[in-house]
Amino acid sequence: DFDRLIREQNFNVSKNNEDNGKKDLILNVTSIDLEGNTIFEDFQIDALLRKYVGKDRDIYALINELENKYIEKGYVTIKVGLNTEKSDF
Repeated sequence: DFDRLIREQNFNVSKNNEDNGKKDLILNVTSIDLEGNTIFEDFQIDALLRKYVGKDRDIYALINELENKYIEKGYVTIKVGLNTEKSDF
Protein backbone atom coordinates (compact mmCIF):
# COMPACT_ATOMS: atom_id res chain seq x y z
CA ASP A 1 0.00 0.00 0.00
CA PHE A 2 0.97 3.66 -0.31
CA ASP A 3 2.05 4.10 3.34
CA ARG A 4 4.38 1.11 3.14
CA LEU A 5 5.84 2.38 -0.14
CA ILE A 6 6.58 5.78 1.40
CA ARG A 7 8.21 4.23 4.48
CA GLU A 8 10.46 2.08 2.28
CA GLN A 9 11.74 5.02 0.27
CA ASN A 10 14.93 6.86 1.17
CA PHE A 11 13.97 10.54 1.22
CA ASN A 12 16.83 11.77 3.39
CA VAL A 13 18.14 15.21 2.54
CA SER A 14 21.80 15.24 1.60
CA LYS A 15 24.04 15.85 4.58
CA ASN A 16 26.82 17.16 2.32
CA ASN A 17 26.32 20.85 1.65
CA GLU A 18 28.31 20.59 -1.59
CA ASP A 19 25.73 18.12 -2.91
CA ASN A 20 22.76 20.39 -2.27
CA GLY A 21 24.38 23.60 -3.49
CA LYS A 22 24.35 25.32 -0.11
CA LYS A 23 27.32 26.86 1.59
CA ASP A 24 27.94 26.50 5.28
CA LEU A 25 26.25 29.05 7.52
CA ILE A 26 28.33 28.98 10.69
CA LEU A 27 27.03 31.13 13.54
CA ASN A 28 27.30 31.58 17.28
CA VAL A 29 23.84 30.49 18.42
CA THR A 30 22.47 31.56 21.80
CA SER A 31 18.96 30.13 21.40
CA ILE A 32 16.66 28.47 18.88
CA ASP A 33 12.90 29.03 18.69
CA LEU A 34 11.11 26.42 16.61
CA GLU A 35 7.80 27.77 15.31
CA GLY A 36 4.98 25.91 13.61
CA ASN A 37 5.78 22.44 14.89
CA THR A 38 2.57 20.49 15.45
CA ILE A 39 3.99 17.01 14.87
CA PHE A 40 6.56 16.45 17.61
CA GLU A 41 6.43 16.99 21.36
CA ASP A 42 8.95 19.49 22.75
CA PHE A 43 11.04 16.75 24.35
CA GLN A 44 11.37 15.03 20.96
CA ILE A 45 12.95 18.14 19.43
CA ASP A 46 14.85 19.67 22.39
CA ALA A 47 17.84 17.29 22.28
CA LEU A 48 18.29 17.95 18.57
CA LEU A 49 18.09 21.73 19.02
CA ARG A 50 20.52 21.72 21.98
CA LYS A 51 23.24 20.28 19.72
CA TYR A 52 23.14 23.50 17.69
CA VAL A 53 23.36 26.03 20.53
CA GLY A 54 26.86 27.38 21.11
CA LYS A 55 29.81 28.69 19.13
CA ASP A 56 30.43 27.88 15.48
CA ARG A 57 27.21 25.98 14.73
CA ASP A 58 26.22 25.05 11.17
CA ILE A 59 22.66 26.30 10.66
CA TYR A 60 22.17 24.41 7.38
CA ALA A 61 23.06 21.18 9.19
CA LEU A 62 20.32 21.94 11.73
CA ILE A 63 17.81 22.62 8.96
CA ASN A 64 18.74 19.36 7.20
CA GLU A 65 18.49 17.37 10.42
CA LEU A 66 15.06 18.83 11.22
CA GLU A 67 13.83 18.09 7.70
CA ASN A 68 15.07 14.51 7.97
CA LYS A 69 13.23 14.06 11.27
CA TYR A 70 9.95 15.06 9.60
CA ILE A 71 10.69 12.91 6.54
CA GLU A 72 11.25 9.88 8.79
CA LYS A 73 7.68 10.40 10.09
CA GLY A 74 6.33 10.40 6.52
CA TYR A 75 6.17 14.16 5.87
CA VAL A 76 8.16 13.95 2.63
CA THR A 77 7.23 17.43 1.36
CA ILE A 78 8.37 19.26 4.51
CA LYS A 79 10.47 22.40 4.20
CA VAL A 80 12.28 23.87 7.20
CA GLY A 81 13.53 27.43 6.92
CA LEU A 82 15.26 30.21 8.77
CA ASN A 83 13.19 33.30 9.60
CA THR A 84 15.73 36.03 8.93
CA GLU A 85 13.35 38.75 10.12
CA LYS A 86 13.38 37.30 13.64
CA SER A 87 17.07 36.30 13.64
CA ASP A 88 19.78 38.33 15.32
CA PHE A 89 22.57 37.74 12.81
